[in-house]
Amino acid sequence: MTLSQIRSQIEALLRKYATEVEVYRLDKVTAEFCDEVADALTNPKSGPVKDPFDWASVLFKRMAKRGHHARNLTALQNYLSRCLQERRVLPQAREVLRALLPRAAERGLIPRTIEDPVPICAMKRGMENAGKSDDSGSSGLGLSDLIEHWQKMDYWRQLAKGSLPGPGLAEGATA
Repeated sequence: MTLSQIRSQIEALLRKYATEVEVYRLDKVTAEFCDEVADALTNPKSGPVKDPFDWASVLFKRMAKRGHHARNLTALQNYLSRCLQERRVLPQAREVLRALLPRAAERGLIPRTIEDPVPICAMKRGMENAGKSDDSGSSGLGLSDLIEHWQKMDYWRQLAKGSLPGPGLAEGATA
């Protein structure tokens, strides 16, 4: 077998498994991006705060440097705005990847994240808790902030109280 035959077989395999290869290559980029976002949000420096569109453009520029095609800007921007503005949690690499590659997610190539989201606590609250005995540490995040956030995010407790849309567990049991 000659080198040109081997090269053509490799190129054929890369075309056949293009989606899988793209998921593999973008996985590292999205992990680095999420680490950068986490660093920027947990250890703020002076300067303007970035909004979800700015973060999406940072990721797309990084993807372009590495030879990836930027697409699904709105899906990524929607995910980032849900994380950063509505839910106040750090974005997760798999979910960013799912927003970038929806077809791969539909095919099951990118599994859903099973870890609990990590909350972004306000620096002011972190500074208020710094002197308390809950050992806020050097990150400025107090244990009471984390517990309060997880209690707010507890889906089953909210469902039992009936604070989520639909019937609560108590009403569903009596019906």
